[in-house]
Amino acid sequence: MYSYRKVLAIIILFSCVISVYSCAPSPRANALDILKLPAELKAEGERGGVAFCAVILLGETREDGTRSGEITYSLPDAFAGLKIKTDSGVWEAELYDVSISGTVAERLGAPLAPFLQSNNATSAEIKNSADDGAQTLITVQTDCGTVEYLIDSKSGLPIFLREKGSSGDVIMEFKISDYKIQKTN
Repeated sequence: MYSYRKVLAIIILFSCVISVYSCAPSPRANALDILKLPAELKAEGERGGVAFCAVILLGETREDGTRSGEITYSLPDAFAGLKIKTDSGVWEAELYDVSISGTVAERLGAPLAPFLQSNNATSAEIKNSADDGAQTLITVQTDCGTVEYLIDSKSGLPIFLREKGSSGDVIMEFKISDYKIQKTN
């Protein structure tokens, strides 16, 4: 009888230990964690008064915070087919058989830049839309101003991005559609 109670006490103690660990709070998720996953998206908007349309491919964010990215323009017509690639801070632009690298390629690939940053959100605000339901506006501070991501509350995916300079003027804004998270290896 004594060994039965001892076994029962061990089982109860073991169950209590497991339940304590299973009730421990999980690490808090960052609202922009979904942007660290590899993805493909379509961007339509304007930068510096020039309308553009492009497909953006994003690599997975590495442990050191870097990632690869690629943007291929379809608009404006002068940029149609222009592809800009970046990885670990190296930028390259190619159109047909011509390629350039450096600062010019980085500026042409500006719509990629907000997805390559690893800054944390400085504010989040719930926005209600009559037709789209609730959305969350997340603001991230950058070296040159801020980037605002409008996140769909249902899917958790970004649907709009706005970059503002340090004086609050809008530098770039674009609508994000067809956001597809890619499978990782």
